[in-house]
Amino acid sequence: MDLTCTISGLKCSTNYTTYVAGSNFKCNSTKSEMITIETAACPPNNVSASLDCEANEALISWDGQPEINSYTATIVDDEDRLLSCSSTATACRVLNLKCGQLYTVTVSHHDSICPSTPSQPIYMESVHCGPQMESHFDCQSQVLTIGWNGSNGANSYIAVLSYNNTQMTHNNTEAELSISSMECGQDYSLIVRSFTDNCVSHPSVITEWKAPCVPTNVAAMSMCGHSYVEVSWQASRGALYYEVAATDKDGHQLLCASNKTSCRLKDLKCSQVYSIAVSAGNEHCFSNESSGVGVQTVAAPCPLSNLTVSIICTSNIAMLSWNSSPNAISYTGKANSTDGHTVFCETIGNVCHLEDLLCGKEYSFTVSATDGDCQSPESDPVIHETAPCIVQNVVSAFNYSTKMLTISWIPGLMPLNYSIRALAEDDTELKCVTETSQCSMANLRRGKQYEMTVTAFSSTCEGPSSLLETISSVPCVPLNVQSAIECSSNTVHTSWDPAAGALFYGSTMTGEGNFTSTCLTSEQSCQFSGLECAKTYVLSVMAQNNQCNSYESTEISVTSAPCEPSSVEVSFDCISGVATVMWKHSSGAQYYTVLAEASGHNDTCTSALVLQLNVLRGKMPATQPADP
Repeated sequence: MDLTCTISGLKCSTNYTTYVAGSNFKCNSTKSEMITIETAACPPNNVSASLDCEANEALISWDGQPEINSYTATIVDDEDRLLSCSSTATACRVLNLKCGQLYTVTVSHHDSICPSTPSQPIYMESVHCGPQMESHFDCQSQVLTIGWNGSNGANSYIAVLSYNNTQMTHNNTEAELSISSMECGQDYSLIVRSFTDNCVSHPSVITEWKAPCVPTNVAAMSMCGHSYVEVSWQASRGALYYEVAATDKDGHQLLCASNKTSCRLKDLKCSQVYSIAVSAGNEHCFSNESSGVGVQTVAAPCPLSNLTVSIICTSNIAMLSWNSSPNAISYTGKANSTDGHTVFCETIGNVCHLEDLLCGKEYSFTVSATDGDCQSPESDPVIHETAPCIVQNVVSAFNYSTKMLTISWIPGLMPLNYSIRALAEDDTELKCVTETSQCSMANLRRGKQYEMTVTAFSSTCEGPSSLLETISSVPCVPLNVQSAIECSSNTVHTSWDPAAGALFYGSTMTGEGNFTSTCLTSEQSCQFSGLECAKTYVLSVMAQNNQCNSYESTEISVTSAPCEPSSVEVSFDCISGVATVMWKHSSGAQYYTVLAEASGHNDTCTSALVLQLNVLRGKMPATQPADP
């Protein structure tokens, strides 16, 4: 059986008489001894709370009661965090309030026996917290945009922007603010407070931010022969580091970063023009980019492509052409022979002519470009031969037995083909083509004069013809050879028709006893004098030129005049008036004629081969032979 009991609902500060009676649910016992009990004191009345905004403290006050030793004021926030103050007076201060809280305030007291119940709760708001801010600083436009949560009961807001010992105050009724015209490179701080009818809130603070200034005096120095560029600039206020961007015409970028005032951009492509810009950065943001600086690639124009070479054979000039380079301002063509002969040409277009090339040489042709600062590497070489040289030391030999003409010359240094052309006066032509240094021609027509040239040619060019060399073929055999003897002088006159191809003629007369006589003439006649009498000679004619002789003409025979009669004796018969003439037989004579002259009177007689002749007076018979 529980021997205790709790009585609730008693009034505070009241004396109660208490007794106990027993019961068996049928009867009750008599009451026990009466005792008097005083309930706890009533809580303080007229509790009030006021807020000290500046000190962020709560002043709690109440009505006092006699015989009360002490009072305790208690405030509890929304999260049941408790703050209190105690006093023997009728007021006390609660310190260190938390901003932006709705506090429940109660007061109790202690009479040295027990504490009172808490007073009826009242409510009090603490000082508003500073606005919860969100800020965005646009480094490029130097505009600060701030927004915050509006505070309940806030009538307006004040924002104070501080930098470099300067303050700018902005009052605003809305929970946002935009501040422009801020200076780059300055350390800024911002304090925002809200205003209510009674209090100013705690401050919300954003401290130490700045936008770096745009880098200036940006310079780019290219290094010919290397694929990088050195970029430098002047240090900008507020910058901790820098970023450099090189952008080509297609928008492709190369980047480098540095905490110094220079940076090297690598892997630049040839034949590209880059716009280089520098931006400064810190822990907050990046500045605008510097003004673009045009810089050409380090390696200058790319090596040129599609180089073609053609030789103008007649003048031995090489024409070079290639694909142009986007940023080249001029080009240099070059030809270099295997023995070191070098020729250059300059042009602003993509075609160039190389003059003064040596004939019959193999050249390596290249072309390079310049942008005014750097020279590109030379293009891939194109190997090409110039036109063949004129053929030198042409020598011809004519074999008159085989009627074969052989021409030889000194070959060129490079493998070539050769064309030999022999042109006669009547435009008939003989040709020969060979890879060697000699050629033979047959079937030359007799008595023709040929103009011969030798020309070297390659797969692309024909060289100049050699100097004309005139070659005569075998002269024709003289025809219609005739002879006549001048009996009185025993001289033979011979003649013939002109022989084609002959420059002069050789006439040969042979006779008994190894007799030989020759006559060389440029005419179509010749004479042989001083012949022996009564001899038979064989006569032939041969046409000649500077190289050879024709065959001999058909031989003809000619007999010289008879020898003079010898041992002539005359006897005269005075009676008959007849003179008898006697002589020895003379070689070659077929008949004889005797002539007698006296006082202008002539008598002749003719006789056969006899030893005497009767000379009669009178005229010579009309039938006598004429003097041969």
